[in-house]
Amino acid sequence: MYKETEFFKDKKADTQKLVSFGFFRKEQGYIYQQPILDGMFVLCVLVSGDRVFTSITDTQSKMEYRLHNVHSANGKFVGKVRIEYEQILTNIRDKCFVSHVFKTQIAADVIKFAFERFGDQLEFLWNRPPAAAVLRHKVSRKWYAIFMKIPAQRLGVNDESYIEILNLKVKPENIAKTVDKIKFFPAYHMNKSHWITINLNKIDHMSEIMQLILESYSLVYGHNSC
Repeated sequence: MYKETEFFKDKKADTQKLVSFGFFRKEQGYIYQQPILDGMFVLCVLVSGDRVFTSITDTQSKMEYRLHNVHSANGKFVGKVRIEYEQILTNIRDKCFVSHVFKTQIAADVIKFAFERFGDQLEFLWNRPPAAAVLRHKVSRKWYAIFMKIPAQRLGVNDESYIEILNLKVKPENIAKTVDKIKFFPAYHMNKSHWITINLNKIDHMSEIMQLILESYSLVYGHNSC
């Protein structure tokens, strides 16, 4: 089978949606099969954990067809195979997968907390890097949390890796005593007089930032965000 990477990059399968779509559970994962090109081939999609594998098999010879994944392969026939293949995968991705850009446990905890406490879900407003998403107050419609994935060096950290950050609004008088330039930084890409940036890679538990999240949520309610 061919391992899909770029097509499902930063996506995570919702198993309930997979089953509703037509996937069935097997020992190796969730499997979906669909005839393509009027039954000439069968496309098989395997979702195993956070990995997706595909194969196209000739229904008569039982041989696996691979030319659709050979970039140098051209021609009308391979083009038809490739179009149907990509249409099905796009449909599966859009209906059965959710965004999974932010992978730290603390990011997952914050996202879960926002949904359970306020009913809010991440909104991805930009398709270009850096990866970013927001949590928006339902009444004021203003952002109270902004997730981003950026190079650590942009916070002045001597590290070449990418980190996940969370921007929260705070009371101006609390910024100086909160910022330590280890876990809490002057705001990245936001007004430094009203926001701070948290390096989520350095946060071990929600208790460290819970009150800051609640404060940010409260501050954007009925007020102009800066």
